[in-house]
Amino acid sequence: NRVGFPFKKTHITKSDYDATAVLTLLKQWYIVLEVAQRGSSPTKDNFHPKEYLYDIGILKILRETVIPKISAVNTLDEKLRSPLGGLIENAVLLNMLEGKGGFYEINGWKNKLHKEVDFIYKDNALTIPIEVKASLKITNRHAKNLLSYLSEHKLKVGILISMDKPKNMKMSGFNIINIPAYLFSQNIITVVGNLL
Repeated sequence: NRVGFPFKKTHITKSDYDATAVLTLLKQWYIVLEVAQRGSSPTKDNFHPKEYLYDIGILKILRETVIPKISAVNTLDEKLRSPLGGLIENAVLLNMLEGKGGFYEINGWKNKLHKEVDFIYKDNALTIPIEVKASLKITNRHAKNLLSYLSEHKLKVGILISMDKPKNMKMSGFNIINIPAYLFSQNIITVVGNLL
């Protein structure tokens, strides 16, 4: 249930030593994938990482054995949509990794004001922030963290992945491209990069 959320070792066990040992094995066995949350000042900012699973089928089964089933269209309760967002984030991350497993580094971004962007995609000189929302209808509010990142890093384009239809939102001089979760792929990042 913590997939896509900041993660603490106490979520595994009360013993820091045992939690570290378990988490290390799960990462070595390519069961758990850790995404660091980096701030604007990596040497000063220290945030808990997010944990994801390599196998989204197992993730779905594990989640549905302890909480009600969730549906992208029919589940409207916000408390249940947040975990749905974690599932979508997990799928997006696996798509970005494109089978590269533990050999590809991708990070999230967070600042001291608790604004965060799920993923920061970097490829050579290309940097694209990617935010994932489980919302069926995207509003400007959903892009506020992307705007903070774009402004702070002097970039112009961010990607928002949601359950809404494709749209291009011009906001405060920035371009936010909303892509439906079912259309997102590594190729989309390439296309956006070529547009830049």
